[in-house]
Amino acid sequence: MHVVDDLERERGQRAVRIGLGLRVVRARGNHESATVFLPAVRPLLALAAELEDERNHVIPPPAQQSEELLANLSSLPADKQTPLRNQAGGHANHTLFWENMSPDGGGEPTGELADAINAAFGSFADFQAKFEDNGVTQFGSGWTWLVLDGGALKLTKTANQDSPILEGQVPLLGNDVWEHAYYLKYQNKRPDYLKAWWNTVNWAKVAERYSAAK
Repeated sequence: MHVVDDLERERGQRAVRIGLGLRVVRARGNHESATVFLPAVRPLLALAAELEDERNHVIPPPAQQSEELLANLSSLPADKQTPLRNQAGGHANHTLFWENMSPDGGGEPTGELADAINAAFGSFADFQAKFEDNGVTQFGSGWTWLVLDGGALKLTKTANQDSPILEGQVPLLGNDVWEHAYYLKYQNKRPDYLKAWWNTVNWAKVAERYSAAK
């Protein structure tokens, strides 16, 4: 469970900054469940050659396995698809979520990512407003996302632990709007939580994801 251990190092600072105590517990549960679940379903997949480099015997990290499995969910037996959608989705979503935050985060993106956001949404402020609106209007549990879809930046939202990968999109930035992710500090004030969360975003990491996905 090395992904969990690696992410744990900075989680405390990131969580304290916007009050994410319950989220740390739940996210760790997703990571650990997926770490146990993924090896069990790997033999069922025709993806073995992609998931393991036979020549070097290098097994990709669990987050990469989760993303590849989600991208090929239909290759699994029907009775395995729902648990994989939930556990691998939660694992991939939370890995991206934690990696995209920093105790020194905040501000605005620069360079190509900033230009792309301005071109797609009009301005950074307009982008933030729509991203937040998707989070506020997501009924029940889910996520609000910035994704790359066919080479274009788009904003979307998903229910539960569904990943944009299921729709052929590349997630670049996502915020979790499950109520127990923020209830300790913000109670039912989801809009306040969404606004505060911008202070943690590591735009350099988001830009790195954008450059890799283009």
